[in-house]
Order: sequence, then structure tokens, then C-alpha cells
Amino acid sequence: MNEPVVFPDRTFPMDTRHEYDGMPCSHEKAHNIYGQCMAEASWLGMKRHAPDRRPFLLSRSGFSGTWTGDNRSSWEHLKLANFQCQRLAASGISFAGADAGGFMGHPTPELFCRWMQMASFHGFFRNHSSGEFGGQEPWVFGQEVTSYVKAAIEGRYRLLPYIYTQFRRYAETGMPVLRSLALQCFTNKDTYWRGAEYFFGDHLYVIPIHEPQEGGRFLYIPEGVWYSYHTDSLMEDTGKDVWVKCPLSFLPVYVRGGAVIPHWPVQQYVGELPRPPLTLDVWWAPEGEVASHLYEDAGDGYAYRNGECAVHEFLYRGGSNSLELDWNCEGDPCAFHESAEVVLHGLPAGISVSACMDGVPCCSVMREGRVWKIPVKDKFDTLSVC
Repeated sequence: MNEPVVFPDRTFPMDTRHEYDGMPCSHEKAHNIYGQCMAEASWLGMKRHAPDRRPFLLSRSGFSGTWTGDNRSSWEHLKLANFQCQRLAASGISFAGADAGGFMGHPTPELFCRWMQMASFHGFFRNHSSGEFGGQEPWVFGQEVTSYVKAAIEGRYRLLPYIYTQFRRYAETGMPVLRSLALQCFTNKDTYWRGAEYFFGDHLYVIPIHEPQEGGRFLYIPEGVWYSYHTDSLMEDTGKDVWVKCPLSFLPVYVRGGAVIPHWPVQQYVGELPRPPLTLDVWWAPEGEVASHLYEDAGDGYAYRNGECAVHEFLYRGGSNSLELDWNCEGDPCAFHESAEVVLHGLPAGISVSACMDGVPCCSVMREGRVWKIPVKDKFDTLSVC
């Protein structure tokens, strides 16, 4: 925690003196920098111990990764966690999260489910509790909630290549991974007073549930083409508030039309599959251009500094009954995944898909339900679908 919590005030007495680089002061002044220096010393120690590994450091007192402290199992604190993580991200700390489910107290099954669903779309995601209030494992809350929470956790694992890409952009440019609606849609003054909704990276739009038994609610859908991330249903009305159903099974999450969202298969831990097969999920939009990105490297170490990484850019161009997808890559495009597949969502009903990769017809286009799947042997420059 980087905090001397053994004292009655849960920190040093305020009259504790610090050397403070030759400018002695009280703990009241040095409190924040004390935690920062402890975290920095830990980071330097880890670097010295394992110089070829990337240090992982989580602190409650402030560093590159943080959690929001000892919260309570209440709807009020779920809502607070949403606001805290958005504001921490806007302040430069995207790798942040709350104790999902609450640290003190015991959540109801519904509260636990909604919190875990929201936290799966935060920078840092963990279920953490005091333990003295009873178990907080998903199966404690019954079979139905367990299945919904399992789906949220597995969805997080599948989304990791997208999340990793957003964090790489954050590390290079400072662009927050979580972006409040006002930050993402700053030209629309109607978004300034909305606090619940946020963007998770470039193309996912998340609306947490803050109240119990909220089976439906009004929410703001930004202008453009948007689909339900979970059901592929197209949002007919955009740029205004619309009423949507909110079943307990998933949160309202929307994906931008034209976006390419990279997914992995479900894994029990990162690294279970050394080179996970890559799925490029694409949602159709009838017009316009949309850029998407994917960053891949070994996930640890510093070989990426010597060029051992792949930086992919996808450019979508839509038509009334067609689409084109350009794929550009710096580095070896196949170094970090064993295979790839394009999955098309939201194509107009009744369309018969034919596809060409770099002018060569694809003979293995398959339809499964409402989506079309196109295997990719290596990489293409342009995929044309009509």
C-alpha cells in the first residue's frame, strides 16, 4: 500500500518529520511524496533483481498502477468507482481500478455481477475483499450470477489484444484508455454533464449500471453507426438519448461501425497459448473511413525496443452493400499469432458475401448465424467484400 497504516490515523502522525531533500517538513506535507518514493524504490529494486523483465508494481499511494482503496459493497461505491477510474485516467493514470464487489461488506448477487461487468472494462480489473465478511468468489452468488461473471471475465481475456493496444497508445501519447464522454465528444456540449458513460479505447462505448433492478434505462448514443457489442443489434437512433433494455447477463456496451476489434480465444491465463489465434472482428458501416490499430509484442521484456514487435493499422472503407479493409503492418505481421480470421458483423440481411484478398477470390468464406468468417493465411493488403 506504500502507506504506514499501523498507526491510529492509518498513516504517520502529522508531526512526523521528514528530511525532504534538505528541506525538513512535517508528514502533512510529505505524505504523498512518501508513498511515491516507496513505490519508486520498489520499482528500482525489481529492475535490479530482474533487469530483463518489465516490473509490475501496484500501489494504493500513487504510481503508474493504482487501485482506489478500501471501498464498500454498495451501489454508491460502484458509482463512485466508475467516476474515480474515469478521472484517474484523465489525470494520467489509466492503469487503475477499484476493488470490484467492494472490499468491506458483502455485496448482493446483483451488485457483485454489475460491478464485475463494469470492472472488466477498466484498466485494472480484480475482485478483492477483506474476507471477514464472507466469500466473494463468483460461485458464492449462485449459478446464474456465476455464469454472467464468468462471461465477463472470459470477455476480458478475449479483449486483451485490444486493451494492450490502447495501453501502448497511452504509454506513447498519454491518450487515456478510459475516456469520459465529454473528453471523447468534446465538440458536443450536451455531453459535458454526462458522467456514467465512457469510452474504453477508440471504439468501445460502455454504460455501467449504477442502480439495483435497473432492467432498462435511457442512455446517450453518440452520433455515427453503433452496434451492441454483445448482440450485434444496430442502434437506429444516435446522437440522442434512447431507451435500452439492460438484462443482468451483460452491460450495455456498443462498438463503432467500421471498427476492427482484435480478439484472442479464451485462456485461463495469459501465455497459455504462446501464439494465440487472432480474430479481427469488423462491424459494417455503410459509408466513411474508420482507422483501427493492433500492437503486438512478446508481452514482457524489452525486445520491442529493438524492433521485435508488430504495429498493425486497419483502414475500413464502407459502401452501401460492400466494404474494403486495408491492412498495413510495421514488423512481422505473423510473429505473435499463429493464424488470423476476419469476422464480419452487421452486414445487410439477404446479402451473399463474396470476398477477394489482394484481387484473388476467397473460396472459404463461411456464414455462421449472423456473421461471416474469412480465414486469413498470412496477411492481406486489401480485403474487398461485396
